[in-house]
Amino acid sequence: MSERVITFGEQGELTGILSQPAVMRRGAPWLLLWNTGVQHRVGPCRLNVQLARRLAERGIPSLRFDLSGLGDSAPRADRRSGRERAASDARSAMALLEQRLSATRFAVLGLCTGADYAYNAAVTDERVTAFVCLDGLSYPTFRFGLERLRSFLSSRTRILSFLRRACGRFPALAWRRLNTSGSRRSAAAVAAGCTGSDLFGWAPPPRREAEEAMRTLVQRGTRSLWIYSGEELALYNYREQFRDMFAGIEFNDTVEVDYFKESDHLFSDAASRERLLNRVCLWMDQICPEEPDDP
Repeated sequence: MSERVITFGEQGELTGILSQPAVMRRGAPWLLLWNTGVQHRVGPCRLNVQLARRLAERGIPSLRFDLSGLGDSAPRADRRSGRERAASDARSAMALLEQRLSATRFAVLGLCTGADYAYNAAVTDERVTAFVCLDGLSYPTFRFGLERLRSFLSSRTRILSFLRRACGRFPALAWRRLNTSGSRRSAAAVAAGCTGSDLFGWAPPPRREAEEAMRTLVQRGTRSLWIYSGEELALYNYREQFRDMFAGIEFNDTVEVDYFKESDHLFSDAASRERLLNRVCLWMDQICPEEPDDP
């Protein structure tokens, strides 16, 4: 495996690290890895570095880079949303790999807001044939509400806290605050349409729009892996929620979903990190199996 720093973009404003295997797996996509929030391209707890190197050992190349305005990449002179900037940066990365290394297929991986960017890249660019979202899209379902209620009723502390906040106020309003607290998608970001920087607050697309996008991805044969942590209980709180969110769509074998109930949002403990790395590597093996040597 070899690694080298590379700059790219219209004016060389983007900076990244190419991880190239000693022997490239035939047909393997180039994996794009980028920032989570304002963290450097190494990823939380060096997730991107560890994943890139493990995949290189398996013959799968990657480019981990800083999105514009983050890490070692210069900011863009515009007021576009983070999602729009990420889409432009992803196109620049793919153009680089096409021109210099004859790449034809791409995969992307992101965590939290980075997962939103990965999903958006797959929806808007057909060159992306696979993507991984860590704590990505989520919409409430009937069972989600039941799980929230069960969790609330099982905690004496939560009940007492709710009653204290509800005292002297209209209970429905207090319940609404309880039901929406903890969401990383801030009300300000929703009201503003996520213009400017949406690194910490972004609104998912309307569910109907997401359903149409997922149908398009299935029709293209785009493969995706969705992994949710147990820390995001205000957004995702049971293993089958993804399937229930898109109950009207037949995914066939294009979508895989996993739920790491004991993991935090950054998959920071050693056991969760190892499980995550193994899960992603095995999934990459599955979507791009090694071809046997010619006899």
